[in-house]
Amino acid sequence: MKKVLKGGRVIDPSCGRDQIADILIENGKIASIGRFENIEADIVYDCTGMIISPGLVDAHVHLRDPGLTHKASIATDTYAAAKGGITKLVAMANVIPVPHNVEVHQMITERMKKEARVKAVQAASLTKSIQSKEIISKELSDIDELVASGVEIFSDDGLCIMDLVVLYKILMKTKEHNMMILLHEEDEHMKWHEDTAFLPSAESSIVARDLELIRDVGGRRIHFQHISTKRSVEMIRKAKAEGLSISAEVCPHHLLLTKEAREIYGTNAKMAPCLQTQEDIEALIEGLIDGTIDIIVSDHAPHTPEEKATDLVKAPNGVIGVEVMLPVLLNEMVHKRGFSYSWLLEKLTIKPAKLFGLTGGTLAIGADADICVFSDRVWTIDASKFASISRNTPYDGWEVKRCVEMTLVDGNVVYSSGVIPENKS
Repeated sequence: MKKVLKGGRVIDPSCGRDQIADILIENGKIASIGRFENIEADIVYDCTGMIISPGLVDAHVHLRDPGLTHKASIATDTYAAAKGGITKLVAMANVIPVPHNVEVHQMITERMKKEARVKAVQAASLTKSIQSKEIISKELSDIDELVASGVEIFSDDGLCIMDLVVLYKILMKTKEHNMMILLHEEDEHMKWHEDTAFLPSAESSIVARDLELIRDVGGRRIHFQHISTKRSVEMIRKAKAEGLSISAEVCPHHLLLTKEAREIYGTNAKMAPCLQTQEDIEALIEGLIDGTIDIIVSDHAPHTPEEKATDLVKAPNGVIGVEVMLPVLLNEMVHKRGFSYSWLLEKLTIKPAKLFGLTGGTLAIGADADICVFSDRVWTIDASKFASISRNTPYDGWEVKRCVEMTLVDGNVVYSSGVIPENKS
Protein backbone atom coordinates (compact mmCIF):
# COMPACT_ATOMS: atom_id res chain seq x y z
CA MET A 1 0.00 0.00 0.00
CA LYS A 2 1.19 3.49 -0.88
CA LYS A 3 0.41 6.42 1.42
CA VAL A 4 1.30 10.09 1.13
CA LEU A 5 1.53 12.69 3.86
CA LYS A 6 0.83 15.82 1.83
CA GLY A 7 1.97 19.39 2.28
CA GLY A 8 3.32 19.38 5.80
CA ARG A 9 6.40 21.07 7.19
CA VAL A 10 8.85 18.18 7.42
CA ILE A 11 11.37 18.60 10.24
CA ASP A 12 13.99 15.87 10.63
CA PRO A 13 16.90 16.72 12.94
CA SER A 14 18.76 13.58 11.85
CA CYS A 15 19.65 15.24 8.54
CA GLY A 16 18.84 18.92 9.14
CA ARG A 17 15.73 18.84 6.96
CA ASP A 18 13.16 21.61 7.47
CA GLN A 19 10.94 22.19 4.45
CA ILE A 20 7.39 22.00 3.15
CA ALA A 21 7.21 18.58 1.51
CA ASP A 22 5.26 15.41 0.87
CA ILE A 23 6.28 12.01 2.23
CA LEU A 24 5.65 8.85 0.24
CA ILE A 25 5.31 5.66 2.30
CA GLU A 26 5.60 2.26 0.64
CA ASN A 27 5.48 -1.08 2.44
CA GLY A 28 5.89 0.62 5.80
CA LYS A 29 9.07 2.49 4.79
CA ILE A 30 9.92 6.09 3.87
CA ALA A 31 10.12 5.82 0.08
CA SER A 32 10.57 9.44 -0.97
CA ILE A 33 10.36 13.03 0.28
CA GLY A 34 9.66 15.94 -2.07
CA ARG A 35 6.78 17.70 -3.80
CA PHE A 36 4.61 15.22 -5.71
CA GLU A 37 2.14 16.58 -8.26
CA ASN A 38 0.79 13.43 -9.87
CA ILE A 39 1.71 10.48 -7.72
CA GLU A 40 -0.51 7.44 -7.33
CA ALA A 41 -1.30 6.52 -3.73
CA ASP A 42 -3.92 4.46 -1.93
CA ILE A 43 -4.35 7.05 0.83
CA VAL A 44 -3.41 10.74 0.98
CA TYR A 45 -3.33 12.57 4.30
CA ASP A 46 -3.65 16.34 3.97
CA CYS A 47 -1.08 17.69 6.44
CA THR A 48 -1.22 21.30 5.29
CA GLY A 49 -0.35 23.55 8.20
CA MET A 50 0.97 20.60 10.22
CA ILE A 51 4.50 19.63 11.25
CA ILE A 52 5.72 16.16 10.32
CA SER A 53 8.60 14.78 12.39
CA PRO A 54 10.16 11.42 13.16
CA GLY A 55 8.22 9.53 15.81
CA LEU A 56 9.52 10.20 19.29
CA VAL A 57 11.87 7.73 20.99
CA ASP A 58 11.14 7.72 24.73
CA ALA A 59 13.97 5.99 26.58
CA HIS A 60 12.33 5.95 30.02
CA VAL A 61 8.81 4.56 30.48
CA HIS A 62 7.14 2.50 33.22
CA LEU A 63 4.47 0.25 31.70
CA ARG A 64 3.78 -1.56 35.02
CA ASP A 65 3.09 -4.73 33.09
CA PRO A 66 3.33 -7.56 34.08
CA GLY A 67 2.32 -7.62 37.72
CA LEU A 68 1.04 -4.09 38.33
CA THR A 69 -1.73 -3.82 35.78
CA HIS A 70 -4.02 -1.94 38.17
CA LYS A 71 -1.74 1.04 37.33
CA ALA A 72 -1.15 0.51 33.59
CA SER A 73 -0.81 -2.16 30.93
CA ILE A 74 1.23 -2.76 27.82
CA ALA A 75 -1.87 -2.21 25.66
CA THR A 76 -3.24 0.92 27.35
CA ASP A 77 -0.05 2.81 27.94
CA THR A 78 1.59 2.10 24.60
CA TYR A 79 -1.60 3.53 23.09
CA ALA A 80 -1.12 6.51 25.42
CA ALA A 81 2.40 6.77 23.99
CA ALA A 82 0.99 6.76 20.47
CA LYS A 83 -1.33 9.64 21.45
CA GLY A 84 1.80 11.52 22.46
CA GLY A 85 3.62 10.96 19.15
CA ILE A 86 5.94 8.29 20.57
CA THR A 87 6.72 5.39 18.22
CA LYS A 88 9.42 3.62 20.23
CA LEU A 89 9.95 3.35 23.97
CA VAL A 90 12.18 1.63 26.51
CA ALA A 91 10.25 0.03 29.37
CA MET A 92 11.80 -0.08 32.83
CA ALA A 93 12.30 -3.31 34.75
CA ASN A 94 10.40 -2.64 37.98
CA VAL A 95 7.59 -5.03 37.11
CA ILE A 96 6.58 -8.40 38.56
CA PRO A 97 8.28 -10.75 37.80
CA VAL A 98 11.45 -8.71 37.43
CA PRO A 99 13.22 -9.36 34.08
CA HIS A 100 16.45 -10.48 35.74
CA ASN A 101 16.94 -13.54 33.53
CA VAL A 102 16.47 -14.54 29.91
CA GLU A 103 13.23 -16.44 30.49
CA VAL A 104 11.35 -13.54 32.08
CA HIS A 105 12.79 -10.96 29.70
CA GLN A 106 11.76 -12.98 26.66
CA MET A 107 8.28 -13.55 28.11
CA ILE A 108 7.71 -9.82 28.47
CA THR A 109 9.23 -9.11 25.05
CA GLU A 110 6.88 -11.61 23.39
CA ARG A 111 3.89 -10.01 25.12
CA MET A 112 5.00 -6.60 23.89
CA LYS A 113 5.17 -7.87 20.31
CA LYS A 114 1.53 -8.97 20.57
CA GLU A 115 0.02 -6.19 22.67
CA ALA A 116 2.03 -2.98 22.22
CA ARG A 117 0.62 -0.27 19.95
CA VAL A 118 4.11 1.18 19.39
CA LYS A 119 7.55 -0.42 19.32
CA ALA A 120 8.66 -1.31 22.84
CA VAL A 121 12.02 -2.49 24.16
CA GLN A 122 12.18 -4.10 27.59
CA ALA A 123 15.13 -3.17 29.80
CA ALA A 124 16.53 -5.94 31.96
CA SER A 125 17.17 -5.33 35.65
CA LEU A 126 20.67 -4.85 37.02
CA THR A 127 19.83 -6.74 40.21
CA LYS A 128 17.36 -9.45 41.15
CA SER A 129 15.79 -7.62 44.09
CA ILE A 130 14.63 -4.42 42.41
CA GLN A 131 11.06 -4.88 43.70
CA SER A 132 12.09 -5.80 47.24
CA LYS A 133 12.41 -3.48 50.22
CA GLU A 134 15.99 -4.63 50.71
CA ILE A 135 18.00 -1.49 50.01
CA ILE A 136 21.60 -2.52 50.56
CA SER A 137 22.28 -6.16 49.74
CA LYS A 138 21.58 -6.99 46.11
CA GLU A 139 22.50 -9.89 43.85
CA LEU A 140 23.28 -9.16 40.21
CA SER A 141 20.87 -10.30 37.51
CA ASP A 142 21.97 -12.92 34.98
CA ILE A 143 23.79 -10.23 33.02
CA ASP A 144 26.08 -12.52 30.99
CA GLU A 145 23.19 -14.68 29.79
CA LEU A 146 20.97 -11.68 29.08
CA VAL A 147 23.66 -9.98 26.99
CA ALA A 148 24.28 -13.25 25.12
CA SER A 149 20.56 -13.34 24.26
CA GLY A 150 20.77 -9.84 22.73
CA VAL A 151 19.80 -7.58 25.65
CA GLU A 152 21.78 -4.30 25.79
CA ILE A 153 19.82 -2.05 28.16
CA PHE A 154 19.84 -2.58 31.94
CA SER A 155 18.35 -0.52 34.76
CA ASP A 156 17.05 -0.75 38.32
CA ASP A 157 15.19 2.53 37.86
CA GLY A 158 12.94 3.21 40.79
CA LEU A 159 15.78 2.21 43.10
CA CYS A 160 19.32 3.47 43.47
CA ILE A 161 22.24 1.03 43.59
CA MET A 162 23.14 1.81 47.20
CA ASP A 163 25.94 -0.73 47.58
CA LEU A 164 29.10 0.52 45.88
CA VAL A 165 30.49 -3.02 45.66
CA VAL A 166 27.43 -3.98 43.62
CA LEU A 167 27.91 -0.92 41.39
CA TYR A 168 31.59 -1.81 41.02
CA LYS A 169 30.61 -5.28 39.74
CA ILE A 170 28.15 -3.69 37.31
CA LEU A 171 30.77 -1.26 36.00
CA MET A 172 33.10 -4.21 35.40
CA LYS A 173 30.35 -5.85 33.33
CA THR A 174 30.12 -2.75 31.12
CA LYS A 175 33.81 -3.13 30.28
CA GLU A 176 33.22 -6.76 29.34
CA HIS A 177 29.98 -6.43 27.37
CA ASN A 178 28.34 -4.06 24.88
CA MET A 179 25.66 -3.07 27.38
CA MET A 180 24.21 0.21 28.59
CA ILE A 181 23.43 0.78 32.27
CA LEU A 182 20.86 3.34 33.42
CA LEU A 183 21.37 4.62 36.95
CA HIS A 184 18.74 6.09 39.28
CA GLU A 185 20.74 8.61 41.30
CA GLU A 186 18.88 9.21 44.55
CA ASP A 187 19.71 8.18 48.09
CA GLU A 188 17.16 5.56 49.15
CA HIS A 189 17.41 6.46 52.84
CA MET A 190 16.98 10.20 52.34
CA LYS A 191 14.01 10.05 49.97
CA TRP A 192 11.68 8.33 52.44
CA HIS A 193 12.68 10.40 55.50
CA GLU A 194 10.53 13.48 56.11
CA ASP A 195 13.37 15.91 56.84
CA THR A 196 15.53 14.89 53.86
CA ALA A 197 13.03 13.67 51.25
CA PHE A 198 13.06 16.86 49.18
CA LEU A 199 16.68 17.95 49.51
CA PRO A 200 18.73 18.32 46.30
CA SER A 201 21.59 16.46 47.97
CA ALA A 202 19.51 13.27 47.84
CA GLU A 203 20.44 13.23 44.14
CA SER A 204 23.70 15.15 43.92
CA SER A 205 25.39 13.15 46.69
CA ILE A 206 24.84 9.92 44.74
CA VAL A 207 25.94 11.48 41.45
CA ALA A 208 29.15 12.62 43.13
CA ARG A 209 29.70 9.21 44.73
CA ASP A 210 29.15 7.28 41.52
CA LEU A 211 31.31 9.58 39.41
CA GLU A 212 34.16 9.04 41.86
CA LEU A 213 33.84 5.27 41.47
CA ILE A 214 33.71 5.59 37.68
CA ARG A 215 36.87 7.71 37.79
CA ASP A 216 38.57 4.98 39.80
CA VAL A 217 37.53 1.89 37.86
CA GLY A 218 36.14 3.07 34.51
CA GLY A 219 33.16 1.66 32.67
CA ARG A 220 31.33 2.25 29.39
CA ARG A 221 27.87 3.47 28.34
CA ILE A 222 26.84 4.73 31.78
CA HIS A 223 23.66 6.77 31.73
CA PHE A 224 22.35 9.01 34.52
CA GLN A 225 18.56 9.03 34.63
CA HIS A 226 16.19 11.97 35.31
CA ILE A 227 18.78 14.55 36.43
CA SER A 228 17.08 17.36 38.35
CA THR A 229 19.60 19.66 40.05
CA LYS A 230 22.13 22.32 39.12
CA ARG A 231 24.77 20.54 41.21
CA SER A 232 24.34 17.32 39.23
CA VAL A 233 24.57 19.16 35.91
CA GLU A 234 27.83 20.79 36.96
CA MET A 235 29.36 17.48 38.05
CA ILE A 236 28.30 15.66 34.88
CA ARG A 237 29.63 18.51 32.72
CA LYS A 238 33.02 18.25 34.43
CA ALA A 239 33.07 14.44 34.15
CA LYS A 240 32.25 14.56 30.44
CA ALA A 241 35.08 17.06 29.90
CA GLU A 242 37.39 14.53 31.56
CA GLY A 243 36.33 11.92 29.01
CA LEU A 244 34.20 9.65 31.17
CA SER A 245 31.83 7.44 29.14
CA ILE A 246 28.63 8.89 30.55
CA SER A 247 25.39 10.42 29.33
CA ALA A 248 22.36 11.99 31.00
CA GLU A 249 18.66 12.65 30.58
CA VAL A 250 16.09 15.10 31.89
CA CYS A 251 12.29 14.90 32.18
CA PRO A 252 9.66 17.50 31.24
CA HIS A 253 8.50 17.94 34.84
CA HIS A 254 12.01 18.91 35.94
CA LEU A 255 12.12 21.46 33.10
CA LEU A 256 8.67 22.95 33.74
CA LEU A 257 7.86 22.72 37.46
CA THR A 258 9.48 23.98 40.65
CA LYS A 259 9.08 22.63 44.18
CA GLU A 260 6.20 25.07 44.72
CA ALA A 261 4.13 22.77 42.48
CA ARG A 262 3.86 20.35 45.42
CA GLU A 263 1.77 22.96 47.25
CA ILE A 264 -0.51 23.35 44.21
CA TYR A 265 -0.84 19.78 42.92
CA GLY A 266 -0.02 17.80 46.03
CA THR A 267 1.13 14.23 45.48
CA ASN A 268 0.61 14.56 41.72
CA ALA A 269 3.75 16.70 41.83
CA LYS A 270 5.68 14.10 43.87
CA MET A 271 8.55 12.91 41.69
CA ALA A 272 11.72 10.90 42.10
CA PRO A 273 13.96 12.81 42.15
CA CYS A 274 11.86 15.63 43.50
CA LEU A 275 11.17 19.03 41.98
CA GLN A 276 13.60 21.81 42.85
CA THR A 277 14.00 25.54 42.04
CA GLN A 278 13.88 27.83 39.03
CA GLU A 279 17.67 28.05 39.26
CA ASP A 280 17.84 24.28 38.81
CA ILE A 281 15.49 24.49 35.81
CA GLU A 282 17.72 27.07 34.13
CA ALA A 283 20.78 24.89 34.79
CA LEU A 284 19.04 21.87 33.25
CA ILE A 285 18.15 23.88 30.15
CA GLU A 286 21.74 25.13 29.90
CA GLY A 287 22.82 21.49 30.17
CA LEU A 288 20.62 20.64 27.20
CA ILE A 289 22.06 23.57 25.24
CA ASP A 290 25.71 22.66 25.78
CA GLY A 291 25.25 18.89 25.53
CA THR A 292 25.86 18.04 29.18
CA ILE A 293 22.37 16.53 29.16
CA ASP A 294 21.86 14.42 26.06
CA ILE A 295 18.17 13.63 25.80
CA ILE A 296 14.68 14.28 27.14
CA VAL A 297 12.51 11.39 28.39
CA SER A 298 9.07 11.17 29.95
CA ASP A 299 9.70 8.91 32.99
CA HIS A 300 6.05 7.95 32.52
CA ALA A 301 5.07 6.55 35.94
CA PRO A 302 1.41 5.64 36.42
CA HIS A 303 -0.14 5.31 39.89
CA THR A 304 -3.76 4.96 40.99
CA PRO A 305 -5.63 7.76 42.80
CA GLU A 306 -5.80 5.56 45.89
CA GLU A 307 -2.01 5.18 45.95
CA LYS A 308 -1.48 8.92 45.59
CA ALA A 309 -4.08 9.73 48.28
CA THR A 310 -1.61 10.00 51.15
CA ASP A 311 0.93 12.50 52.48
CA LEU A 312 3.81 13.71 50.32
CA VAL A 313 6.59 11.65 51.88
CA LYS A 314 4.68 8.36 51.80
CA ALA A 315 3.13 8.83 48.35
CA PRO A 316 4.61 6.88 45.43
CA ASN A 317 6.77 8.91 43.09
CA GLY A 318 5.85 9.65 39.52
CA VAL A 319 3.69 11.37 36.95
CA ILE A 320 1.88 10.38 33.76
CA GLY A 321 4.18 11.39 30.94
CA VAL A 322 3.89 9.84 27.50
CA GLU A 323 0.60 11.38 26.47
CA VAL A 324 1.51 15.00 27.15
CA MET A 325 5.32 15.15 26.99
CA LEU A 326 5.55 16.58 23.47
CA PRO A 327 2.70 19.12 23.79
CA VAL A 328 3.91 20.57 27.10
CA LEU A 329 7.50 20.77 25.87
CA LEU A 330 6.48 22.39 22.60
CA ASN A 331 4.34 24.86 24.53
CA GLU A 332 7.10 25.77 27.00
CA MET A 333 10.34 25.37 25.06
CA VAL A 334 9.26 26.41 21.54
CA HIS A 335 6.19 28.60 21.97
CA LYS A 336 7.29 30.42 25.16
CA ARG A 337 11.10 30.21 25.25
CA GLY A 338 11.72 30.41 21.49
CA PHE A 339 13.84 27.29 20.92
CA SER A 340 13.54 25.84 17.42
CA TYR A 341 11.45 22.77 16.66
CA SER A 342 14.56 21.02 15.41
CA TRP A 343 16.50 21.74 18.61
CA LEU A 344 13.79 20.18 20.76
CA LEU A 345 12.93 17.28 18.44
CA GLU A 346 16.56 16.22 18.19
CA LYS A 347 16.54 15.42 21.92
CA LEU A 348 13.34 13.43 21.55
CA THR A 349 14.11 11.48 18.37
CA ILE A 350 17.50 10.84 16.81
CA LYS A 351 19.61 11.48 19.91
CA PRO A 352 17.93 8.88 22.14
CA ALA A 353 17.83 6.42 19.24
CA LYS A 354 21.58 6.73 18.66
CA LEU A 355 22.49 6.85 22.35
CA PHE A 356 20.56 3.67 23.15
CA GLY A 357 21.52 1.86 19.95
CA LEU A 358 17.94 1.76 18.67
CA THR A 359 16.45 2.11 15.21
CA GLY A 360 14.12 5.03 14.64
CA GLY A 361 14.23 8.76 15.22
CA THR A 362 14.71 9.57 11.54
CA LEU A 363 12.79 10.12 8.30
CA ALA A 364 15.69 8.92 6.16
CA ILE A 365 14.80 7.20 2.89
CA GLY A 366 14.40 3.49 3.60
CA ALA A 367 13.77 3.97 7.31
CA ASP A 368 10.66 2.62 9.00
CA ALA A 369 7.78 5.05 8.54
CA ASP A 370 7.54 5.88 12.24
CA ILE A 371 6.10 9.38 12.14
CA CYS A 372 4.53 12.03 14.35
CA VAL A 373 2.29 14.76 12.94
CA PHE A 374 1.38 17.71 15.16
CA SER A 375 -0.29 21.10 14.81
CA ASP A 376 -0.36 24.43 16.62
CA ARG A 377 -3.91 23.79 17.78
CA VAL A 378 -4.68 25.12 21.26
CA TRP A 379 -6.27 22.56 23.58
CA THR A 380 -6.75 21.83 27.26
CA ILE A 381 -5.23 18.74 28.88
CA ASP A 382 -7.97 16.62 30.43
CA ALA A 383 -6.69 13.76 32.58
CA SER A 384 -10.10 12.09 32.55
CA LYS A 385 -9.58 11.42 28.83
CA PHE A 386 -6.13 9.86 29.14
CA ALA A 387 -5.59 6.55 27.41
CA SER A 388 -3.54 5.44 30.40
CA ILE A 389 -5.34 3.64 33.22
CA SER A 390 -3.91 6.13 35.73
CA ARG A 391 -4.50 9.88 36.02
CA ASN A 392 -1.65 11.18 38.20
CA THR A 393 -0.61 14.40 36.50
CA PRO A 394 0.00 18.01 37.49
CA TYR A 395 -0.90 19.08 33.94
CA ASP A 396 -4.65 18.47 34.22
CA GLY A 397 -6.39 21.65 33.05
CA TRP A 398 -3.30 23.17 31.42
CA GLU A 399 -3.94 24.98 28.13
CA VAL A 400 -1.20 24.20 25.62
CA LYS A 401 -0.50 25.39 22.11
CA ARG A 402 0.60 22.30 20.12
CA CYS A 403 -1.28 19.04 19.68
CA VAL A 404 -0.38 15.60 18.31
CA GLU A 405 -2.81 14.88 15.48
CA MET A 406 -1.54 11.56 14.10
CA THR A 407 1.06 8.90 14.81
CA LEU A 408 2.19 6.21 12.37
CA VAL A 409 4.24 3.09 13.10
CA ASP A 410 5.61 1.26 10.06
CA GLY A 411 3.28 3.43 7.99
CA ASN A 412 0.17 2.34 9.89
CA VAL A 413 -1.90 4.91 11.75
CA VAL A 414 -1.84 3.93 15.43
CA TYR A 415 -3.39 7.18 16.65
CA SER A 416 -5.43 9.90 14.99
CA SER A 417 -7.22 12.85 16.54
CA GLY A 418 -9.54 12.91 13.54
CA VAL A 419 -8.33 16.37 12.47
CA ILE A 420 -6.26 15.26 9.46
CA PRO A 421 -8.37 14.42 6.39
CA GLU A 422 -7.83 10.98 4.88
CA ASN A 423 -8.46 10.78 1.14
CA LYS A 424 -8.64 7.31 -0.38
CA SER A 425 -8.17 6.79 -4.10
